[in-house]
Amino acid sequence: MSGGGLMIGCRVCRRERDVEDMQQFVPCLHIFCKDCVKEYSNRLKDGTSADGQSKQTQAV
Repeated sequence: MSGGGLMIGCRVCRRERDVEDMQQFVPCLHIFCKDCVKEYSNRLKDGTSADGQSKQTQAV
């Protein structure tokens, strides 16, 4: 643990993570693990929603 042992829970995946593995957003100060942020970013890029459905499927 490179963050000195400080653990924080991710509000998305609910896993306890080292503070170094977290990303905080400004100005809202929400904090999520980097894995969840990366997965969300990838879903936005490929047009998939959080539940795995494409935007076209959701519209039907």
